[in-house]
Amino acid sequence: MIVALHLRHFKVYKGIHFVPLSNGDKFCSLIGENGTGKSSILEAIDFVLNKKDIKEWPINNDAKAKGGIKGANSPFITITLLIKKESLRHTNAEDSKHFKTAQRISKQLWESNIKSNSRTSDGFNEYRNNLALKYNKDEYLLVMIGKRANEPGIYFGPIHYELGFFNTEGKHNESDLQKQFEGFYDYIISHYAYLYIPVETDAQLYTKLETQDMQKLMDKNIHKEIEKAITNKVLKGINIELNKFVEEIEATLESYQYKGKSKNSLTMPDLISKIIEAYFSIKILNKKTRIRL
Repeated sequence: MIVALHLRHFKVYKGIHFVPLSNGDKFCSLIGENGTGKSSILEAIDFVLNKKDIKEWPINNDAKAKGGIKGANSPFITITLLIKKESLRHTNAEDSKHFKTAQRISKQLWESNIKSNSRTSDGFNEYRNNLALKYNKDEYLLVMIGKRANEPGIYFGPIHYELGFFNTEGKHNESDLQKQFEGFYDYIISHYAYLYIPVETDAQLYTKLETQDMQKLMDKNIHKEIEKAITNKVLKGINIELNKFVEEIEATLESYQYKGKSKNSLTMPDLISKIIEAYFSIKILNKKTRIRL
């Protein structure tokens, strides 16, 4: 579950803000006057979990006008997740690598105090301590992931510079960090489904459910049925044949080659997502009409 959020220069939130969302009771309500940032919080989560284009982030106008939104002061969003350890996939080598990374980050978040900003770090540390009273750190992982505006790669917010990636001169080595955590962001968000419906969206527009949103509303049992039908053996065969095809193309082009963005092979969630997308692309939701006799 999403337990907390860190924001900097996102919509109404100028500067760094720590936003506690849940104490683990599986319920959260945001209450406040109009314009206080309730929708901004929901939209920020949407940008992280649904991989919205970082170039489209609504940056705080005041921060933008003053020009302090570059480098170390770049706008960012990070979410903190409380994850039951057994719910994370680690059935293959790639997933196992990311699972160990999650354990490493969790150990740091559970056991070390964040020091980067006194106001926000004190709020997080106290909140984390309260969670520790209810959840066993050996059973639950505490993971923080996020993004920076106009910058590629993963961002860990207040712990980004505390992960130990320094060169011989003691300076932070961003390229090594991004290489080490490549694919981790996608691995974590693949376990979640987040559907954000802006309050200003009219009812008529949303009666036409998009395929991506439909997937998030579906019972996970359907995913399991599709997975059983495809089987890992079939998935492996598809990847082998596709890799052969890519090698043939590369041999023809000579000067060009394909490189994976965050992974080199299709995963089961990839195929399940495309099957559901294809199925609902041929269907349109319509209101039933009664025939009067």
